[in-house]
Amino acid sequence: MKKPAKDRTATLFFLAISTIGLGIVAILTYSQTIPNTDFAWQKPATGVMFSVICVLGIIAGLSPRRCSSATHFKAAKKSSAETQKPLDAEKASTTFKGHHPDCGNFSAHTLSFNGRTLCAGCTGLVLGAVLSLVGCFAYFFVGLPIEGFSGVVFWLGFFGVLCGLLQYELPVNDGFVHFLLNVVFVLGAFLLVVEVNAARESLVLNLYLLLLTVYWVLTRIELSRIEHRRKCLSCGSKPCSVSFVK
Repeated sequence: MKKPAKDRTATLFFLAISTIGLGIVAILTYSQTIPNTDFAWQKPATGVMFSVICVLGIIAGLSPRRCSSATHFKAAKKSSAETQKPLDAEKASTTFKGHHPDCGNFSAHTLSFNGRTLCAGCTGLVLGAVLSLVGCFAYFFVGLPIEGFSGVVFWLGFFGVLCGLLQYELPVNDGFVHFLLNVVFVLGAFLLVVEVNAARESLVLNLYLLLLTVYWVLTRIELSRIEHRRKCLSCGSKPCSVSFVK
């Protein structure tokens, strides 16, 4: 089933803004449009700000039930007539695993690990954020050098972010692949922050990239919401005990 027109328009809008912003980062990093700055606190401040973004992402990823109830799924409200009769067997059997409805439609969005079902997206984002925190400490505070690898670092980051943003446009039907795409999404943003700071030493460009990173994360969440809504709307089964937050 095709995505509803409004959802498709919203998806294209968010992807367009995100990819244009990513392209601007590439242009500004390798041009002299923005002057360099030389503040002693610039590098550690950039590391701290990106680390805060990672920590907030980890907190959100470790509380998927709260996030999903606010932005994705919620228990369907019952009408007064419905309260007088029990739910049918299909409604009563609706449960959540990995904070997704356990109806089979979201099997590509979950991972099974050690007997538990986890959200592939949240798990990937959390792991990517943890690895990025380690990288932040090594580069911004210990002084890990990246000279000689700058081009590789930038383009790995560029395509990591791009693949993460485009994951719902790719023919991906596997939870582990979604997991990996979310890991490289966060690591991609980290590599871009590292290379932009190393190549330009521009506070303005650093702040732009940090704000853009926040926008990328919000875009990733919104694209996930749209994809989940599409799956619910295209479901051919009877109404279940879960409704989608519009």
